[in-house]
Amino acid sequence: MPKIKVKKSIFIDSSPEKIFEFLNNLNNWKYWSPWIIAEPSATVLVNDNGKYHEWDGEIIGSGNLQITEIKKNENIRMQLNFIKPWRSKALTQFSFELSDNGTIVSWEMESNLPFFLFWMKKQMEIFVGMDYERGLSMMKDCIEIGSPNSHLEFRGINTYTAKNYIGIKTHCD
Repeated sequence: MPKIKVKKSIFIDSSPEKIFEFLNNLNNWKYWSPWIIAEPSATVLVNDNGKYHEWDGEIIGSGNLQITEIKKNENIRMQLNFIKPWRSKALTQFSFELSDNGTIVSWEMESNLPFFLFWMKKQMEIFVGMDYERGLSMMKDCIEIGSPNSHLEFRGINTYTAKNYIGIKTHCD
């Protein structure tokens, strides 16, 4: 099975302690998750202690995430289980490194693609990496200014008038 590894980092103007407390409670994901913002109507459940999170949506699929190991103010490790669109598992983690009056937060994922999707390995690393960068940016805003500087507006299905385009056709060997 093709292995996938993604790691993205961002500098946040805050202490590792504050960031750790924010991320160690999965109730806070609703404020910065790059997936939940894509489908606000998805069903999201978090257990009382904030260590287990599950979701189900038409766009974001379904699955669950559980905090499995913590090293206070150093890292948070999680088990990620996808159910839809296909079953797979991943190990994810956040790590925190003190740097110049702030913290470098890294978000990592290690997983395997189902064999039949071997051809998508590079694309999946790019797609997940883009989601991680967007999520880290929104998390940074939540921690530094209190809310993400991002909003999606869903306008529903629209009809557009037909357009004509001019193209140039070429051929080469």
